[in-house]
Parts: sequence; C-alpha cells; structure tokens
Amino acid sequence: MIMLVEDKRDKAAASIIEFARRKTKPSPTRGGSKRSRDNAKVEASEMRKGNDWSDAKPRHLVALYCWCHCEVYGVEPAELENARAWLSACSAAKRLAVDQFKGNLEGVIGLLRWVWWRERTREKWRRDKLEGAGKRIGWRLQFSRSMLTDYRLFLQRRKKR
Repeated sequence: MIMLVEDKRDKAAASIIEFARRKTKPSPTRGGSKRSRDNAKVEASEMRKGNDWSDAKPRHLVALYCWCHCEVYGVEPAELENARAWLSACSAAKRLAVDQFKGNLEGVIGLLRWVWWRERTREKWRRDKLEGAGKRIGWRLQFSRSMLTDYRLFLQRRKKR
C-alpha cells in the first residue's frame, strides 16, 4: 500500500517536471518568419500607396519603418532580418501607440512621416558635408519616446502659423 502511494507521488512529480520542461512561450519565429515579414511589407506598401492605414497593425508600422529606412539611407535595416528583432520592433511600435497615441496607429504613422521627412534632409546634409558619416535612425529609436517631444513641438509650432 505504501508502495502505491509512493508510485503516485513519483508519477505526479514526473508529470510536473514534464510540464515545466514544455515551452510556454510562442516560438520566436511566429509572426516574425521571413514570409510573414514579406507579407507585412507588401500590405504596408499597398496601405502607403492608397494612404489608408485604417487596417494597420504594428507589423505594418515596422514594415513602413523598413521602407523609409531604405528610401532615405539606401539600405534595408539588417537587424530586422532576425525574427526575434522583428517581433521586438512590433512590440515597441504597439507599446508606443498604446502609451502615447491612445492605441491609434495612425498617430504613430504621423510620427513616422515627420521623422523621415526630417531625416531625409539631415541625411542629404550628412552626405554633402560629412561624406556620409553620422548616425542613423534604428528601430529602437523610431519606436521610442525619444523623438516624440520634438514631434509634438513641431505640431505645436505649426498650429501657431
């Protein structure tokens, strides 16, 4: 009888250990696979051309960032070829939208437009005066609050005209 109780405990312990070993987080490529990233880029391109972002998701903001990066600097942001980095960028874009724009992704798109409008001029100056030296806007900076104050100041100054 005691042996049966110990067996049940051993089975329960083994069951708990097996459960603990299972992956609890989704795979890092889920939503960040190359095919998923490429689809997001195609969808974002269509949204950009039609200027209709009503169905945008955070992945489309990241795809728009990639397009802007390529347009201004002439190269794709290589760090976003990694599935984990892509998903992190999507999370940062969503967090920025929720925390600063009340969940409105179109507000983040306004920020993106302004950032890259300004960056295009700055990059041209860098190429002319600094022979291409200087920093670039990475996705961490793009989807952080760092440029938000400058953007809000720009909007405020524009209102006073």
